[in-house]
Amino acid sequence: TPVTGVQTCALPISDIRDRIAKILSQRTDREVLVRGDEHVEYGTVVRLMAQLQAAGASNVGLITEAPSIDE
Repeated sequence: TPVTGVQTCALPISDIRDRIAKILSQRTDREVLVRGDEHVEYGTVVRLMAQLQAAGASNVGLITEAPSIDE
């Protein structure tokens, strides 16, 4: 379930754990989906996913989109 009313902004990975833990504590569904883009390094995504799991996410997945035919 998307979190409504949450402003999209860049956060240091070190701030993610506490913020996500607070959100997850109010939800029964503790699955988190991550959407990145081509500008985010793989290592950053892995560190983010580890922080999400440490915050209590029961399952962390990636949202993917098929590349366009022109790519």
